[in-house]
Amino acid sequence: MEEDSQKLVGEDEVEDEEVKSAWVRSAPADLYYQRDDKNPLVMRATKKLIQLCDSVEDKLIRRGVRLREEKKKQREEKAQKEQQSLACSNIQSDNNRNEKKVLVETEKENIAQNQKVNNSKEENEVCRDNCGQDIEAIVNCDGDTEISLARDGENDEQFTSHKIEQQQDESQCDIALSETVRKCTHTHKKKHNKLDGGCSTSENCDSSSSSNDSDSDSGSSSDEDDESEMDRISKELEKKRSHPDRLHPELWFNDPGEMNDGPLCRCSLKAQRSGIRHGYYVGEGNLPVCDPWTNNADRLHHYLITISPPTNFLIKTPTVIVHDGHEFIFEGFSLLSHHPLEEVPTCRVIRFNIEYTILYLQEKIPDNFCIQELNIFYSYLFLELLELVDLNLHAMGDAGGCPRFHFMPRFVRKLADNGKEILSMNEVLSFMLKNSGPLIQPEDLAQLLSMSQYQWQNYADHLKGKSPHTLLQLNTVTLSFTEEIIKE
Repeated sequence: MEEDSQKLVGEDEVEDEEVKSAWVRSAPADLYYQRDDKNPLVMRATKKLIQLCDSVEDKLIRRGVRLREEKKKQREEKAQKEQQSLACSNIQSDNNRNEKKVLVETEKENIAQNQKVNNSKEENEVCRDNCGQDIEAIVNCDGDTEISLARDGENDEQFTSHKIEQQQDESQCDIALSETVRKCTHTHKKKHNKLDGGCSTSENCDSSSSSNDSDSDSGSSSDEDDESEMDRISKELEKKRSHPDRLHPELWFNDPGEMNDGPLCRCSLKAQRSGIRHGYYVGEGNLPVCDPWTNNADRLHHYLITISPPTNFLIKTPTVIVHDGHEFIFEGFSLLSHHPLEEVPTCRVIRFNIEYTILYLQEKIPDNFCIQELNIFYSYLFLELLELVDLNLHAMGDAGGCPRFHFMPRFVRKLADNGKEILSMNEVLSFMLKNSGPLIQPEDLAQLLSMSQYQWQNYADHLKGKSPHTLLQLNTVTLSFTEEIIKE
């Protein structure tokens, strides 16, 4: 184990010597930066740099904020108009219903009145017929009275004898029926005991029935939970699919705290108050905000972030900025920390079946940059373009403080004796502003769609080194191009 650890330490030292330059300097930019009179380590922004930062922030960051606010306002106006039109249609439908209701009621009243008239006519005719029949009955009644009385006497004797016989028969039937019911219930009890496995007491029967009921209840509850989970996922997918700010049908819109199938964290409210998974780290507290118009060289520590080996991370055409007749190639990022990174364990990541080592090499802090430039670059690249909305560099509960780290893009050119020159940050912002226009003009789309896959790949490789904004647009166009090829 000790030999392995010594080998790893020796390999890290060799990699540090290979990556780390003997000396580093900043490209001159005297019109944008000047040294502070009180502290010679600190570089301060000039008025020209402040104007450049305002212009870049307005055209690259506030532009997106304005567009999102306009789209939100348009959606609200559209929803309001739909509600108004729906209310108007409901009022119109209510009026139509009321009119129909009034017509139906009047029609019913007319029918009822006509029916009353017809009924009164029929009653009058019936009364006339009945009156005629009653008169005839009165005339014939006197002659038939004596005959009916004689017949009634004979019928009474016969009726009383028949009634006595019927009562005797009914009593015998009742006795037979009660005996049959007693036998039937006795045999039913025997069969029931055999089917229940000899369940002799009512308590055992009740317990077995209650256990069956509990099993059925637990099974139904688990089925309901599965159905509710599937319903929740389907509703979440439908919500993401119908998001109005999606750039392409194959791309989801990145909402803060959301994954493809729902919330990023499903922990309870109590669990969300602690743990590094929820942004709580031991020892983190409030950080005072850095001076935005200086490089804060007296309070920040500068490190070069590098990955070794560079396999699969090097591209054919890296971003190149031409300045003062020299080419400055994108090398990676510098990390500026408020605290020194002492005894940081080596970060090793396995990707593409290759073990990579992420190293933090301490260097002298560059001169020509200020914190406001880094904030603008962070907002534009990581939030506006890459939409890393869940990336939060502030301590928990310290949203108004300074981020724990600052990132600076490194565009470098090699110098003699293993030296490097880092491009000043004002040139990086100017390059981003210059290349923030449309990647492809509308009149060129037909020509691009007629390209073969090989021609398109060469064209894409040529454009990839322009800027991050160009790369994002290129990815979107590539999706559309691939979609057209699949359709053909």
